[in-house]
Amino acid sequence: GVEAVLRTASTRSGQIGVVHFACRADLEGLVLRWSTEIVAVAEPSAESVAFAKGAAVDANGFLFRNPAPSLRALCASSARVEVRGVLHEVLGEHTQKIASATGDGADAGAFSDFSAKETDDKNGAVANDDAVPSDADESRRVGAYLFRRHVPRERLDVDACARALGVWREKIVVSATPVPLSVVEAILDAEAKVVVAPDAEAAAAEASARPFGIHANAKGDKGLSGFFAAFYHALYVVGADAVAALGAAALVHPECARFRCHMRIDGKLVALKAGDDDLLPEE
Repeated sequence: GVEAVLRTASTRSGQIGVVHFACRADLEGLVLRWSTEIVAVAEPSAESVAFAKGAAVDANGFLFRNPAPSLRALCASSARVEVRGVLHEVLGEHTQKIASATGDGADAGAFSDFSAKETDDKNGAVANDDAVPSDADESRRVGAYLFRRHVPRERLDVDACARALGVWREKIVVSATPVPLSVVEAILDAEAKVVVAPDAEAAAAEASARPFGIHANAKGDKGLSGFFAAFYHALYVVGADAVAALGAAALVHPECARFRCHMRIDGKLVALKAGDDDLLPEE
């Protein structure tokens, strides 16, 4: 668990210069362990409306471009969707087409089908022949959708940071995803040198330009690994400080310009972006 990880890190604190987190975060902290549960959602229902709206925003509540209009359209677009930052895998669906009350005898009644979702291993797209439904089709269908939901089991939150002060002292702490400000402050209060992480507002600006379900720090982000390679090269090989290393990495990978160096200067929390070296106090 998180306590064991932090205790182990504390015993080796003198040998560690950087603590790097390659994990997701929510409003409470960095998620270190996950658990799963099975949930079912019916459509039409208030729950399905809330589900589709939740998939239109990221973990910080910022809106994506062109969100799916319904739960069925959302599930037809991908076998893996995120609802306010929580991953849901589509396991299957049962839909029933309701005939119009004015239809003739041949069209009267209801037609139903059940399908389990198969995914393309390369991109996670749903491998079936169903087109995204039209508004007319939506109004004549009812359905139930089965999901495997991944929920946080353990977090690195403010309390966990406070219980492991020795882990952070004189360290550079790096995160691939935005870290809640309260956690950043807790790490810096424990005498960390700097917290390098994406700025939430800058990440939100990128999110607003992306279609729903596509996240800046997803596994498919090719620039992220190169950005960190350039950052650590400047840090360890060139011997630059964290702010200069951030600038060097952002120069090579400008698509990762959302990253900031969070630190305290004269007791105040500041977030320095690439090129802000001149704002550092003189030694």
